[in-house]
Amino acid sequence: MPCLRRLKHLDGTQDESHGAVELRIVASLSLDLHHCNGAIEMSAVHDLKWSTSEKKLARAVFDAALKRECASILCEFKMRASEARTTQDMWDIEDYLTRQRRDIDSKYDYRYSQILLVFGRLLREGRIEECELHGLSPEKLSQVQQIASLNELIPPPIR
Repeated sequence: MPCLRRLKHLDGTQDESHGAVELRIVASLSLDLHHCNGAIEMSAVHDLKWSTSEKKLARAVFDAALKRECASILCEFKMRASEARTTQDMWDIEDYLTRQRRDIDSKYDYRYSQILLVFGRLLREGRIEECELHGLSPEKLSQVQQIASLNELIPPPIR
């Protein structure tokens, strides 16, 4: 039995293949995600209640991760720009920035129905540390950890 059976994407399509899939999921869709070592019930994400302190923590972690990633992109841009010598180099930089912008736009979604998925991905990518999430309920923290471990099974999309 495959680890992933059915995944619904933002555009409403379903992916039933065993290849690369992305975890961009519409909040209103019911999911059927299965991890090889146990089930992850994602429909429960929509039923979670967020305390005021959890909302503040989530916003701070989200903003800090986005700021760090943008700073990293800016640093890379400056390095590439300083080394650019040809028109092709210039267009390569534009392509790089376009890819990064698309990645940022698809990754950072602050809706409460999506934020645990975002944190799982950021944790897997090393963009946040688990200790930054301390203050979330054990249930939310557990879901982030499960999502991060599930993401390890999914290869990154081919660009």
